[in-house]
Amino acid sequence: MKQICKVMVLTFVLLTVFASPAAAQPAQQQQLKDQMNQVGDFLAIVISAVAIPNGAFGVFQYMTAGTDSEQSDKGRKRIRNSFIGVAGATAVVTAVQLLNALI
Repeated sequence: MKQICKVMVLTFVLLTVFASPAAAQPAQQQQLKDQMNQVGDFLAIVISAVAIPNGAFGVFQYMTAGTDSEQSDKGRKRIRNSFIGVAGATAVVTAVQLLNALI
């Protein structure tokens, strides 16, 4: 959870730095928005590319655990972490859209 928070804070800082030129011309503003969208999309794709297969493996691990409670707990933890990862990707996309609206 701490790592996710660190990634989110770093993402917000990077997006804020990219959004800092206050006196940008309209063409430069559009270019800045496009770059921010590209960064946000890239981060969302990377996070999702890790979270979704991890969640699928967690479901498989949970379903094949049988009576082994340790394997069942590991599967549930993977599934939970995958949902957190997808929520993080959604938060990144939302933050990019919010910053684009502010520019």
